[in-house]
Amino acid sequence: MSTGGVELTRAHWQQVLSLDARYSTSRAAGIAANRPLPSFQTLYLRRRSQLLRECPPRSAAYLAMRSRLLASMYGGGGGNMGSSDAGSLRSRTMSLRSLRIDTDFLSDGSFLGASSGGAGYATSVSASAEFGGASVAGRHGLVDPGSASPVPTSRAEASRALAGNTTTAEQYAFAGVYCILDQHCQSSALRLRFANNDRTRLAAGAGDGRVSVSQVVPSPATVICVLDGHKQAITDLAWSSGNDFLLSVSEDGSARVWNVAKATCLREVPPFQSAASADAHHAAGGSSGSGSAGSVSAVLAAAAAAAASAGYHQQQRRNEGPQPLHACDFIPSNNNLFVIGGGKTSGFLRVVNLSTGLIQSTLRLGRPVRSLSFDTNEGRLLWAGDLTGLILAFLVDPLTGHLTRSRTLSLTPAAPLTSLQARSWISREARDPCLLATCSAGFLLLFRVMSGEGQLALRRKFCIPSPTRAAFCPLMSFRQGACVVCASSDTCVYIVDVTRERRPIVNKLQGHASPVTDVTFNYDESLLASADASGTIILWRRA
Repeated sequence: MSTGGVELTRAHWQQVLSLDARYSTSRAAGIAANRPLPSFQTLYLRRRSQLLRECPPRSAAYLAMRSRLLASMYGGGGGNMGSSDAGSLRSRTMSLRSLRIDTDFLSDGSFLGASSGGAGYATSVSASAEFGGASVAGRHGLVDPGSASPVPTSRAEASRALAGNTTTAEQYAFAGVYCILDQHCQSSALRLRFANNDRTRLAAGAGDGRVSVSQVVPSPATVICVLDGHKQAITDLAWSSGNDFLLSVSEDGSARVWNVAKATCLREVPPFQSAASADAHHAAGGSSGSGSAGSVSAVLAAAAAAAASAGYHQQQRRNEGPQPLHACDFIPSNNNLFVIGGGKTSGFLRVVNLSTGLIQSTLRLGRPVRSLSFDTNEGRLLWAGDLTGLILAFLVDPLTGHLTRSRTLSLTPAAPLTSLQARSWISREARDPCLLATCSAGFLLLFRVMSGEGQLALRRKFCIPSPTRAAFCPLMSFRQGACVVCASSDTCVYIVDVTRERRPIVNKLQGHASPVTDVTFNYDESLLASADASGTIILWRRA
């Protein structure tokens, strides 16, 4: 019962803030004549978010009363706001409980839900709608059907107003270094992950097999725990939806699920051993007891067979043994299952049950897997990037963990895909599911998701110097531009506006002395974390 009460309060908080945001334009226009303040809308919503967090509404009647009050003050179709939001309370609560859906946040971390009708706003699109379907925003002309731009058009005034009407370069100006973490300075920091919807906790995986979790807010930053168990470098990390568990995979082939609060290993998955082929001993030993001892041809044949057998067994020794893991993630709608992928000369995917430790399914692939990403709607679609530039799509059964091959896309040039990230670009005016791929050949690739089977169409291609990993910026959907952040081996971090055809790089952060291995924003974009090969982790503070 207590859990349900918390979810009910959170849903009401989001609906009340959505209602305030709906009237923000009218409220700002009312005071503009007396005291012009361009950022009033953002400041007001930040303050409202703070008040709602400190004193959340305890009754559903509050939403209806505030709706009538705002409608009487500013006019507009606010009379039915309470009933429509109340009707969607159950579905929104279920979404918060079971799905890890990318939602829109203001710059201070407060949630801004989708408006349910009203003048000047399009009705929100359900997260479970079919990919490629025509959105309400498209029918109202707020997005250009078939346009190459993945964000709202110039007619979508509301989103730009909520972001403060600033340019993309101004939005991604940084005030400097917030702090520097050096707990992995004796090795290298390879992977970074902020906790979901948490601006304070940062997980880092190192080249010596250790994983650290740091509390970066408030200052000074402190290391909460160091998780020791892997024998080789950490290659990927993933938080569970509730941030209770942290999944890590390593080049030693093992996967571990950690209980962060207790700093203990909850589940260990041993390395995957590739199946040995048929023994080729008969190729060499079968002729030793037959034929004439003085026969030259028999001697030569035996020598050739022995050489072939030695080469075969040498190759088998390279192929056998623990297979390194390179990517992992929890199934979004069922965190009791998680997916791991990797391989040495050939690849594989495995679905593991967290509770029992049993392998639910294993799928062998032609090349080693380097990256994974689930779709952000229901988690039934999984993309995997391999060593040769293939993007493979799989349909996932979240109950059983069964994987079904769906689509394959081959990239040119054939180079490793070091990171993948899917994003439903949800705003109140636009919806455009996309997939971001980082190619080690020097490209960032932005794809449009064309169907529920994972079919992709290339939208943009960006030349970035020596990219290592890239990720979407969490707050992009409220701005005129849409940005991604990219780590590079040239010791820089790039902020790239994917809506620009020319000069897409809007900012470049220089502070590392060695190649940058990973980069990540916290959910409200107040801090950007980047790691390098020397073990230094820099946290950059937004201006």
